[in-house]
Amino acid sequence: MFTGLVQDTAEIISVNEKQTGKTFSVKVTQNPAEFLQDVKIGDSIAVNGVCQTVESLIEDGFTFFSIPETLKITNLVSLEPSDIVNLEKAMRLSDRLGGHLVLGHIEGTCKVTRMSHHLTSQKLSENDVLDIYLESNSKYLLPKGSICLNGISLTIQEVQGKIIKVQVIPETIRKTNISSWVEGTLINEESDFLVKTIDHLIQKSAVQS
Repeated sequence: MFTGLVQDTAEIISVNEKQTGKTFSVKVTQNPAEFLQDVKIGDSIAVNGVCQTVESLIEDGFTFFSIPETLKITNLVSLEPSDIVNLEKAMRLSDRLGGHLVLGHIEGTCKVTRMSHHLTSQKLSENDVLDIYLESNSKYLLPKGSICLNGISLTIQEVQGKIIKVQVIPETIRKTNISSWVEGTLINEESDFLVKTIDHLIQKSAVQS
């Protein structure tokens, strides 16, 4: 389980395609020594929000293997060398829950439809606040509710049909791969599992009654 607070980013170093999936090698980009100091083989790490298992440790990084089902429903399938991904280690029970409870179980991808910032100039500043609009197929979208996008815990500002708006602060832009997002980028999406669980129980109760 995760919190949606990205701890570091990593660069894709290599992608090895196999009949049973793909093996990715990544190098941590911001603070590798700090991020990797307690990482061991078998640990769970959210990569762009996708819960993956560390297969081996390499210099300043690690490798992980993605099965076909994961590749089918996430944006890991399109990752190539030099791409940047978000990283978060599994939370400890003693950790502060600064974001929201995230399972790392992606429902699918949503598409960036528009990005706008709050400056008069055209260039995004590291001190800017960013509005991002995305097209989502999820039915669990609530205004002021939580959503996890590429492993980032964000609050839904608005819902207009299938279009949601989120707002991103400068610290989040600096810590994540959001600066590489453009119109048309596919983003891994995980809705708030508490909302999904409640909906499932209501649906189940309605069928049984």
